Amino acid sequence: MAKEDYTKNSTIASAFGIATGIISKTLVSPLDRIQLILQSQSLNKLPANEKYNGMFNFLWNVRSREGIRAIWRGNFATIINILPRTTIRLHFHLWLRNRITKNQGSFVWEMMTSGISSGVSLLSTYPLDIIRTRLMTDLSSKRDTRNYKGVIDCFKKISNEEGIKGFYKGSIITFLGLVPYLGLSTYTFNLLADYYFTTQKQAFLGINEYYNVMKWNYPYWILDFFGVASVATGISKFLVYPLETIKAKMQVSGARGYEAGYSSYRQCVADIVKREGVLGFYRGFFVCVVKAAPATTLYMTIFEWFNQYTKMAL
Repeated sequence: MAKEDYTKNSTIASAFGIATGIISKTLVSPLDRIQLILQSQSLNKLPANEKYNGMFNFLWNVRSREGIRAIWRGNFATIINILPRTTIRLHFHLWLRNRITKNQGSFVWEMMTSGISSGVSLLSTYPLDIIRTRLMTDLSSKRDTRNYKGVIDCFKKISNEEGIKGFYKGSIITFLGLVPYLGLSTYTFNLLADYYFTTQKQAFLGINEYYNVMKWNYPYWILDFFGVASVATGISKFLVYPLETIKAKMQVSGARGYEAGYSSYRQCVADIVKREGVLGFYRGFFVCVVKAAPATTLYMTIFEWFNQYTKMAL
């Protein structure tokens, strides 16, 4: 690919990724917050009757306890995280696509390039993820002083009270779960899409031919990919969700309003099993599925469209 084409495509990809990320993340932000609260609130120092019992309990009580604006608490931190993370990931991924051509399109290739690009972007922006988690899991009521008043206030307090290490709590388990999740989601999506478009839609010879025939008939292929991506996301999330729960607990451990931090991941796992049992690793999973299906589907669908568009444009 020529240098000008690479620059143009990477810029378009970044614009698509940022716009899609902001829209989808804002729409599912309340569910994002519920999931994090359910995963981590066993460590919160609030009495049991002031904690949330589930998604519907949160939606019913959050207005009276924390105020209506609290539903989107932490969303601004999510939005400002999207710009650098998406830009870094997509530019690095497209750069790898043009450098690593051997076995391109294979499962190993997809997992390797996606894992490397996502890992680099995650490492670069992980402190913002910590800030987002701290803001979203702040359960201070309307009558109390909030533990963290905003992004800047949260950054200052973590810096002063926990140092640089405070910004990277749970980062190791995040990286360990990143590659399996990306590999599983990519492989499952490709497998299901290939089966659906070649077996169930025999009139079209594979995904590429399906797009060429359907052209820009949006309603058809958006519905097709929504279903395929939803199933792929649900399967992948179920397999790696325990790692997300461990990550959430590590991120809030020792934070304001929460119990003292874990000294190791082993201690965290043992504490979850002791307090909540094995099911404790799946706190908030239902919310995760409800949230992830539309958000991930929108993201994957637009980028599948982008890939097909660039193939036909070149």
